[in-house]
Amino acid sequence: MGCTGDKSQKVKEVEKVEVKPLKKELIKNKLDLISVETPNSKPNELSDNKKVFYLNDHDDLSISLFDYPPDITAKNDSELELQNGYRKVAYDSGGAIIEVKKVKLGSFDTIKTIIKIPMKPAGIAYIGSYTIPFKSFSYIVKVQCIEQGDTGMRDTIILEMMIRNGTVQLSEEQGIMKGWMRDPYDDSIHLPYMMNLSESEEFDKMFPKHPLSRMRKYLKHVEETIKIDESLLKEPKFEYGINVK
Repeated sequence: MGCTGDKSQKVKEVEKVEVKPLKKELIKNKLDLISVETPNSKPNELSDNKKVFYLNDHDDLSISLFDYPPDITAKNDSELELQNGYRKVAYDSGGAIIEVKKVKLGSFDTIKTIIKIPMKPAGIAYIGSYTIPFKSFSYIVKVQCIEQGDTGMRDTIILEMMIRNGTVQLSEEQGIMKGWMRDPYDDSIHLPYMMNLSESEEFDKMFPKHPLSRMRKYLKHVEETIKIDESLLKEPKFEYGINVK
């Protein structure tokens, strides 16, 4: 009987040792349920909730896990509502939207956004991302490209072209360029800082090294190579409208 008691006690001790690491491993691996092919085999920065890959001296790609309910403020999942919501987010950050649309990545509904934020003393940071929302958590795959060196060259060349063909009109009295900045989805919206005509995708081929051109190229790569574990299909979906005040 003494031997039987010892065995029972040892089994309990083993169970305790095995269960604790399993829980930690499950939390750790939640970030690994999403991956993107990158030039680097390993992330340059790594934590339990974020991986960062340095694509070059100016650009980086990150995969982040936010282990709390998403703060998306759209009333529903229509692109119009998403555009209105992200427009406000960008404006409150001093930036502007360039693109907001729904994109299907594999079996998952995602929100694709490109936002620009002015930097000091000069230049622009372009931030492109795919948000994969669930009821109690979300993933964001983000690419950030920063304008450095000779800033504004793309804007200057395209602006001169648009003035020559009459698309943009200068108003010396008001000190504005009519037709240069536009909201990408609603011409009735007028904000101090918006997308300008040079940031249209049609000009990316003319300026392949521009940060926005690089951004769009990276985002296409993400769409082509991203892998999202099918086990996430069992997770409850995000409920639109719950964050609307």
